[in-house]
Amino acid sequence: MISAEGSYTLVVSDAAGNATTVSFTIDKTKPVVSGVEDGKLYNTDKTVTFDEGKATLNDASFVSGDTVSHDGDYTLIVTDKAGNVTTIHFAIDQTAPVVTGITNGKSYNTDQTITYIEGTATLNDEPYSSGTTVSEEGSYTLVVTDAAGNETKVSFTIDKTKPVISGISDQGEYKTAVTVTFNEGIATLNDNPFTSGSTISNGGKYTLVVTDEAGNQTSVGFTITIATTNPGGGTGSNGNIGGNGSIGNTSNSGSVKDQSSSKIVVIVNGQVQEQIAEAHVEMRSGKNVTVVSINEKKFEDKLQKEPLGATVVIPIHNTDNGVTELNGRIIKAMEIKAVTLQIQLNQATYTIPAKEINIDKISEALGTGVALEDIELRVTVTLASDADVQLLASGLGEATRIAPAVHFSITAAYNGKEIEVDQFNSFVERLITIPDSVDPKKITTGVVLTKDGKVAHIPTKVETRAGKSVAIINSLTNSVYSVIYNEKTFADITHHWAKASIEDMSARMIFEGVNDKQFMPDQGITRAEFTAILVRALGLHLIDKSVSFRDVNKSNWFYESVSVGSSYDLVEGFENGEFLPNQKITREEATVLLFRAMNLARMDTNITESESAGILGAFKDGSQFHEWSKTAAALNAKFHILTGFNGMALPKQQITRAETAVMIQRLLQQAGLI
Repeated sequence: MISAEGSYTLVVSDAAGNATTVSFTIDKTKPVVSGVEDGKLYNTDKTVTFDEGKATLNDASFVSGDTVSHDGDYTLIVTDKAGNVTTIHFAIDQTAPVVTGITNGKSYNTDQTITYIEGTATLNDEPYSSGTTVSEEGSYTLVVTDAAGNETKVSFTIDKTKPVISGISDQGEYKTAVTVTFNEGIATLNDNPFTSGSTISNGGKYTLVVTDEAGNQTSVGFTITIATTNPGGGTGSNGNIGGNGSIGNTSNSGSVKDQSSSKIVVIVNGQVQEQIAEAHVEMRSGKNVTVVSINEKKFEDKLQKEPLGATVVIPIHNTDNGVTELNGRIIKAMEIKAVTLQIQLNQATYTIPAKEINIDKISEALGTGVALEDIELRVTVTLASDADVQLLASGLGEATRIAPAVHFSITAAYNGKEIEVDQFNSFVERLITIPDSVDPKKITTGVVLTKDGKVAHIPTKVETRAGKSVAIINSLTNSVYSVIYNEKTFADITHHWAKASIEDMSARMIFEGVNDKQFMPDQGITRAEFTAILVRALGLHLIDKSVSFRDVNKSNWFYESVSVGSSYDLVEGFENGEFLPNQKITREEATVLLFRAMNLARMDTNITESESAGILGAFKDGSQFHEWSKTAAALNAKFHILTGFNGMALPKQQITRAETAVMIQRLLQQAGLI
């Protein structure tokens, strides 16, 4: 018996001299795999090599030296010529643990309960358990590490101490000028910005409100009585805040009800500028509206010194109705500098990159030869009109409005002609503050009032900032927005694997049941239905162009959705000019529409051909994807929107209503829209 490993040649000769030669090898050594070990979990891409034989990874052909980068469980089987087999089970998890309850860099003035879904954690280097409440004041760093070694680090502060004001006391009365300081935060004096260390020298009644980063607030009311001689023999007057932090000589105790102006700060890249803007109050449409005007030269001089990507904040305090007036030249200067403009009011904040205003397009629409400085732009944030509030109420059905309805608009005017800027190329952020009386658990989503008076979902995520719940709404249009609470479930999803996603998407008014009680989660979905759901999910409702598909008519229920989807390049027809709206859509086709939505949401869709091949190769049936869908499918898998079943992507299978709900939800989450 031959048992030793090695290469052999056997020669057998008979008596007549005939010879038979047989060469063979005995190889009892299994192939050697490098780069991964059996039973290990990794949080980085792994390049896997083996010294001999052929291999499969999750039953798909695998070449030595390829890199595995997609999260998942893997089985590598390498078989050499002798039939020796090496099997390696390993997993890749590059997703950091998700922490809820706190946001990195935020300060809070209330107890915070922090949760995470996996791993172990330390809080300031001490063991911490998910769900524990942090109540002591201090600076904290939470570090959560999962089994793969992925780490999420969140630093935050709990500060329940109110700012300390020096130089005055509450209800104090003074007969001389007072110099007021405070140890932290920002302040207003009679509703106007106030700087620590400023001196108040004029007589009058004052209220100083100081708010720190955590939202703690100290309010002090005081009076200054200074007798002065004037030609009329009376005493000195009350005053408004001047631009240098002292009190100017106006006549109405800080309350601006007429057209008189006061300085208002503008914050450029975190630096307070006190001489750039003025504000006055005027009555518009039955509301007191604070109107802010910008000094073009001073603003441009400051902007020229700033780097690209500056942020310009205009805080219009103590009002719910504000208009910021700029001209086209200011907008162009901001566009060149890639400035993001942020208008802050009591209950709403509007954040818009200057490029989204598209001043060149506006100038062209207003007429040739129009000088940019002659174009007046108004960025308006006001509480919605009573008529719009009523339209919202009538369109909400069983949902409840839990926040103010706010109208965001931008208009441009020249020589009596006015146009509305109501459509953008990228999602523009609006923030609405939720009243303290609302339970944070009962905030569902933002909604928009469309031009035809309908109420529609708008992508919304909820955060806690400075101890307050805020709805962050992202939209490609301007209109009236609010926030709702809505609950939705169906009798046939009680034990369904996709129950949570179905309820979330239905409560957000993205998905509808087949009736009030049934969702039919495992039923297929048509191309028209998928398009309508995707359009609703992204909050799209303005149509740039009419569709020209032969089988889509204005009388069809899906006409508007397909038109909107076509306007935003989400959907295409076939070469014969048809859309085939009633044809069931496959999982492969769905990934293409979701990929186009990724581009609209400005997600990072860069992917190499080899990375795409590696991701799809992790599926047993990854080779079934067509060339036209491979990039889309790989990106869907990369972002965990497409995860598959038992290692199968099932590209040719019709997508179900449940799968659609889950994939749409994951898309919105990965895009940071919910």
